[in-house]
Amino acid sequence: MTHKQFNLILFTGSYPFDCVFETTFISPEIPYLNNFFNVTIIPKCLSSKCESVPVHIENGFGEMLHLNQMVYYKIQMLILCFTTFIFYKELFVKFNKILHIQSFIYLIRFLGTAVQTRNWILNYIKDNNINLNYTIFYTYWLDEITMGLVLAKISHPNMKIVSRAHGGDLYEERHYCSYIPMRPEIFSSIDKIFTDSKKGEQYFVSKYPKFESVFSVSLMGISEQTLLSKFSTDKIFRIATCSYLTAVKRIELLIWGLEKLGKIRKDQIFEWTHIGDGILQSELERIARTHLPQNVKYKFIGYLPKDEVIFFYQNNPVDVFINVSSSEGTPVSIMEAQSVGITVIATSVGGNSEIVTNESGLLLSANPDVDEIANAISFLLDNHTLLLDKRRESYENWCKYYNSDINFQCFVDDLLKLF
Repeated sequence: MTHKQFNLILFTGSYPFDCVFETTFISPEIPYLNNFFNVTIIPKCLSSKCESVPVHIENGFGEMLHLNQMVYYKIQMLILCFTTFIFYKELFVKFNKILHIQSFIYLIRFLGTAVQTRNWILNYIKDNNINLNYTIFYTYWLDEITMGLVLAKISHPNMKIVSRAHGGDLYEERHYCSYIPMRPEIFSSIDKIFTDSKKGEQYFVSKYPKFESVFSVSLMGISEQTLLSKFSTDKIFRIATCSYLTAVKRIELLIWGLEKLGKIRKDQIFEWTHIGDGILQSELERIARTHLPQNVKYKFIGYLPKDEVIFFYQNNPVDVFINVSSSEGTPVSIMEAQSVGITVIATSVGGNSEIVTNESGLLLSANPDVDEIANAISFLLDNHTLLLDKRRESYENWCKYYNSDINFQCFVDDLLKLF
């Protein structure tokens, strides 16, 4: 039997359709999966723009979910939830959390989509004569789609199900009332859950020690680059950030820190460039425009594909990369910066404290104030030799731990062990 006789059915949010967020994470992994599996991608959401990928795309699931947004189907799903035993079990076990209307609505949507997923996947297995002995069902996010596969496994106990877990689908505290539905039900039936950091695995084990054997670490990665980034030689100190402009990234906190920095270092010119867009962009541009002093220049250059992010770093001086998020998995943006030898300052949250050390960069507290941010940047500005040492260590850290050729092949090897 050749490896290509194995099937991998990958459920995504919308990849390979128009979703720059998922493309950044999933696209680099596809070639490694495709070397060993017949890959089928099943996106939850569809759009008119689709990235070219070397694997089969199944649109039927997304079309079904879109159709079922109609009021009639929403009512039907609500009734179905009320007639499902697992719904009442969840109410009984998590009553104090589900008592809140937001959590109750979350549960209804979660279970409703899970039931739809179960029904669709059971038909898909039958209609396509899927050989479950040689097939893995893989959800990129640990969510209601994963739960739907778990429900389908009741009818097909030999189904193999795995999932990745990153940030919002991992840390319950990022949700209202720290509530994500039906975790034990998923953990008791899934074959493997791969977190993107050791901290993520430790988090799961601490909360659900009964299922310790299910949890494993599978680090993401960035491919090797031909050129490293250069540091500034014109007495300007250049800072880069790269993220979606959402609340968890706390870019406004960085702006306050840069405001403080500019005021305490009035004779120094700083240049801050942000790569990425998002719902908060207009507001953050307003804050930067009205609060940053004249010696702190700034640019919001919007979304760039991964290759163009790397190209920017290679062709523009960058002295330090900063991440001040309140919660993280292991950020690909930090991997990108380290792959070209940029020193990183990051908050000590999630996987940040694994990928950034005080040898390769600087770790801030989990909830730094503006003084801590300003002082960290100022410290590196005043210690150029140390900054250069940290640049070398930053690149070495990528070489050791975040090389995609190594990490994605290890992930494939872990999947093949399930057969």
